[in-house]
Amino acid sequence: MTFKNFCGVFNSSDSVKGVFSVLEPSFAALENNPWDRYCHDDGFAMGCFNIASTQHGKSDSPIGHFQNIHVFFTGLLRNRREITRQCGGNIDVLNQCSASDFLAIVYDTIGERLFKLMTGEFSFVIWDSKTKQLQLIRDKFGQYPLFYLLHKNTIVFASRPDKFTAIGASPEIELSDIARLITPNVARITDRPWFFKNVQAVKPGHFITFAHDGKHHKQYFECQIRPEITKLSVADSNEQMCSILRNSVTSFIGLSKNPAVLLSGGLDSSALAILAADQSNQPFLAMTSADFKAEAISPNDDAAYVLDYKDHPQLDVHLVRPDDDIGPFSDIDRVIAHNYQPLLTPVHYQYSAFGKHAAANNVDLVIDGVFGEFGPSYHGNNLLLQELIKGKLGWVAHNLRLRRTIYNQHILTQAKHDLLRPFQRLFAKKLSPWTEYLQPSFLSQYNDNSIDTRPQGSMLSHHDALLTNIHGFGRAGFNPGYLGLGNAVQRIFPFLDENVIEFAMSAAPQAHIQQGYSRGLIRGAMTPYWTHKQRTRISKSGFSPDFLERYERQRLMQRANIAAIPKGDPVREIMRVDHIAALLNCDDLPMTKIRSLINAVYMTVFLRQWVV
Repeated sequence: MTFKNFCGVFNSSDSVKGVFSVLEPSFAALENNPWDRYCHDDGFAMGCFNIASTQHGKSDSPIGHFQNIHVFFTGLLRNRREITRQCGGNIDVLNQCSASDFLAIVYDTIGERLFKLMTGEFSFVIWDSKTKQLQLIRDKFGQYPLFYLLHKNTIVFASRPDKFTAIGASPEIELSDIARLITPNVARITDRPWFFKNVQAVKPGHFITFAHDGKHHKQYFECQIRPEITKLSVADSNEQMCSILRNSVTSFIGLSKNPAVLLSGGLDSSALAILAADQSNQPFLAMTSADFKAEAISPNDDAAYVLDYKDHPQLDVHLVRPDDDIGPFSDIDRVIAHNYQPLLTPVHYQYSAFGKHAAANNVDLVIDGVFGEFGPSYHGNNLLLQELIKGKLGWVAHNLRLRRTIYNQHILTQAKHDLLRPFQRLFAKKLSPWTEYLQPSFLSQYNDNSIDTRPQGSMLSHHDALLTNIHGFGRAGFNPGYLGLGNAVQRIFPFLDENVIEFAMSAAPQAHIQQGYSRGLIRGAMTPYWTHKQRTRISKSGFSPDFLERYERQRLMQRANIAAIPKGDPVREIMRVDHIAALLNCDDLPMTKIRSLINAVYMTVFLRQWVV
């Protein structure tokens, strides 16, 4: 069972009483609710607002018990049978209970070994009433946040930092994090959420134990390079990658009564759509923003590739367009509040439209192809350079010649693009766009001595780059696991399956760049399903085709909102408010400037919510 928001309170005093609450977005004050009626003698209790514990059936209850073990679980667990076999349990019995009861039973049997065995997207809490030990556990790639703080001798945990305000423990903004935005390519995986100072975060692949002797952090998972995969031939790599990705999709579909898929027309979403449809007994709903119904479609446009799937017998392709007045500045107060991050995707409105359409079609789970670049679609920006440094001159030269033909460029131009540009990214710092939007007087108060400045461009830092992408940007700007605002449709990412990522990280360079094409592993894996046209695609259009038109319709209204910020507002001491407003008044800004400007607006709104 998954909930949009939750907050739990665990009293760590001698008279131990644990209290968990599962909360809808409308958040009532804790002190106004009858906690005592939910309490149990073992010191574990549950309190709910808008969701009473009796509303949940046994199969989806977030609270589970077994003897002295008590669990609160939110998320998806995709490998119950495998875990059951490894711990020697009764498959029939364990399959009938809720995920939370299942975890309580297995934890009582094998303890902390359970965490590494789990495949899924989740955060959960375990309370052992016998040992008086509390554990907070987060999934391997951090898709479900789990935050905590100590407040008046109490451990408080939640899915969002702003939820702590319900018990009078409002988070404080860490202004130095905002100043550090000017430092490019930094790894922002910390033990607290970015931009908040008095809140701590359970790191991805970690768990935290609170016991009588204090607090203990422990990592239970990290991606590993597997040498046996590196030795595979290209053909074997393609075949195994296809099988692993199909298994990932299958594991998600098995948890859903009515799944759907997002289809952009790109390599990643097309692969997932075909694999999902191949396993469906009825037409599989595929939602797209690419206007495949247009009268004139460019052959390089996403819509041309979506059109190829329109008549697929196992796909039911729906064009989903937001209302005309919706755009990048729509609902940004709500979006930022729900995401706790000011750095959002400018096309968040398209995700909300997908969520609304999915809910109208009774869809409960949507498959999304993002994060493919960290798996079989790894773009290989540095692979040619790395292989050149290793002395693989023949292989590099051969692929440069092939890529020259593919991209129709002079060999020197292609070499500059494939070899020199990654080299520049590794050793040269580019000026951050944030220097234009932050006040110089504000930046002068902070330095970046404490920043982790490891570059994120090579496979050596692939795992850190992946976690940073999930943790810091979120890709859609919404609660983890949900598709936009105002619905309860879950969004999942098969490319974040640990088996998919570890296999792709371990695959040889020859598998990632095949016949001159980057993203070779996904192209090769999908050979049985794709036409030559699809396998050799190199173009990609925008996720929201009419993004610029929507921005133009909203920018002047947003300019008025920004310009109306009072002169004495403390946000003006941080952000160059007048400069942002002036840019919103400009016509014909380049796309890169528009995207950074939108982020500056998001940051300004975020600070107005939190800085007094």
